Amino acid sequence: MYFIRTLPMTPGATYSFDRHFDAARNPTTVKVIRREIIPTPMGELRVILVEMRVRDPRHFKGEGVIRIHLTDDECRLPARIESTMPIVGTAVLTIASQNTRCKKS
Repeated sequence: MYFIRTLPMTPGATYSFDRHFDAARNPTTVKVIRREIIPTPMGELRVILVEMRVRDPRHFKGEGVIRIHLTDDECRLPARIESTMPIVGTAVLTIASQNTRCKKS
């Protein structure tokens, strides 16, 4: 996920990488979906929605999809992470506070 934060965030751009530690799960694709504003416990944040897809027949019945909302600033903090897992169901993690020098977006 931290590698994704370094990519150019142009909506519509798609990247493909063969960098997964388990070569059978390559390629991992990353698509920059759009810029938007989301509500969080910190207030509304400007974010960039990114979708990451990885092959994972054992855990995700073929392909795992993780939607990551990165703050639309120089830090690109993960503000919300959403994923659906077969046993757990849908998990949504949302930022509650920020302890960095980055400005609130």
